[in-house]
Amino acid sequence: MGIMKNWTIGKRLTLGFAGVILITVCVSIYAFTRLEAIQSQAVALANDSLPGAVLMGQIAALSEREVALVLQHIKANDAQEVEKIDQALTENHEKLNSLFKAYESTVYGAEETARYQRLNNTYAGYLAPLEEVLKLSRTQKDKEAYDQYEQLVQPMFKKFTDGISDDEAYNKSTANTSVRKLSSAAGESKVVLMIGIALSVILAVLICYSVVRAINWLIAQVRRSALQGRDGVCHQRDWRNFKRNRRYLQGIA
Repeated sequence: MGIMKNWTIGKRLTLGFAGVILITVCVSIYAFTRLEAIQSQAVALANDSLPGAVLMGQIAALSEREVALVLQHIKANDAQEVEKIDQALTENHEKLNSLFKAYESTVYGAEETARYQRLNNTYAGYLAPLEEVLKLSRTQKDKEAYDQYEQLVQPMFKKFTDGISDDEAYNKSTANTSVRKLSSAAGESKVVLMIGIALSVILAVLICYSVVRAINWLIAQVRRSALQGRDGVCHQRDWRNFKRNRRYLQGIA
């Protein structure tokens, strides 16, 4: 307050309101950057993590169904039943290919691209021995077909399902990270906004206090000079005070 003692009222008001505006601008800029972060995480959550986790779950379910259909194919002896299972396998393949294409659209960044490529390669490696098993099954070589399934298809299928589980866990982890970042950004924004409001209120109170104090002091000095002038008591010191008071009054504007 010692520094502000010699400030005019106009200067106090100007600097005070400039301080309030500066705080408001800083808080607004910070809030805007936090909103950008929230929007970024929300987009990642909506377009990447959640769809990726859902699609991986669907791919896993169809893959399990495919293996079940292959085993049914090996056991089937009726030509019509075999044809029906072949049709179901074809439809299952088409659905899986559609899901892989949909999942590819959720892939962002080098790490996710590498994961997707690895899973796609594993799936392709699983399909090659699977087709051999189906060829044997169609010619009623059930024992050879089942042996090929156990030796070639099952290990590749396990590798494929392990990759699916790993990608599911990765997408869930990414989603959880995005949710935590969203919560953190929202919490930080609330804190900064509360601090900005508190600082603005404190500064406004200080402005009011400073201005009222200055006005009261001026009124007291002017009243004192007026009373002394009325009583005919006007010393050189009082004249200096009067001129100083006049300068303060001029500073109101």
